[in-house]
Amino acid sequence: MSVPPEPGPDAGTAAPDPVIEPATEPAEPEQFAVLMRQLDDEAESAPPTVTLPSWSRFAAAVTLVAGGLLAAFGSLLPFGQVSLAASGGDPAFQIRYTGWGTQLLVGGSQVSAETGPFWGVTVLVVALLVILTGIALAWPRVGLRTGRPLATTAAGLLIGVIVMLVVEVLGDLRASAVADPTSPGTTSVLAGVWLVGLAAVVAIGAIVLILVVKDENSTTEPAASAEVGPA
Repeated sequence: MSVPPEPGPDAGTAAPDPVIEPATEPAEPEQFAVLMRQLDDEAESAPPTVTLPSWSRFAAAVTLVAGGLLAAFGSLLPFGQVSLAASGGDPAFQIRYTGWGTQLLVGGSQVSAETGPFWGVTVLVVALLVILTGIALAWPRVGLRTGRPLATTAAGLLIGVIVMLVVEVLGDLRASAVADPTSPGTTSVLAGVWLVGLAAVVAIGAIVLILVVKDENSTTEPAASAEVGPA
């Protein structure tokens, strides 16, 4: 007769179930790369804080070019003239100021000329700079951060040169008119001054368009971050 084995000390307790940890899938490198590319694309394509609308940017460019053309044409025309009365039987004569020098006319015909001061050269160079800046402002590949300071600087330089030119010409006209107190002359402001003055007004309008006009549809909100769902 066989005797059953005696139960051990752990015979009354059941063995614990093994803990099964959930399997975790490793992150896929391709999904991570896609996420990084999307974030980079959004960062590059995010709109600037303040944007200038295309129509006002084009209008500012056209205004700059127009101001430069007016100044360039004005620099080639006479600026002013002083007519002096005849004395002692001599015929009347005129002193004409241009952007390239001073002319002496008798009876409407030029008899002598002096070169300088070369205000016409200064105005012409700055006018060409303004024209090139206006073309660059309208060029789509030129960013607004670059085009705006260039355009405002060129327009401001043109305005400053024109103001100095007008002051100089008016001063020369007045000095020539009162050179002989016994027979003061009469002064005339000619087309060159009027054209460059109009160019300065147009340049001021260009600066207003560049700095003041804003895009009604522009937004200052940052772009929303990309969300990538689970694969």
